Amino acid sequence: MRTIEFNESELAVMAGLFEACFIEVVQRLAEKNNLKKGDFASQVWPESAPQVARNRWIDMRTRGRSTKKPINCALADAYRMARALG
Repeated sequence: MRTIEFNESELAVMAGLFEACFIEVVQRLAEKNNLKKGDFASQVWPESAPQVARNRWIDMRTRGRSTKKPINCALADAYRMARALG
């Protein structure tokens, strides 16, 4: 088996693409399950105020208000999203 090596720049790009694809899949599954943004976000982050959870989900899917970059999706958040989707 051949080993492929990547430099740090390539790994960063691939990680960003993987995260963006994951968020896109989650968004489509939430829509397929007829979950509105706020309802889905409240299920993912029940400890947060509904508006805070909704804004967090919006910022992951679009660009954060302050940084103008998508908010990263931590593995813990990904797990919570998967649980919310059943």
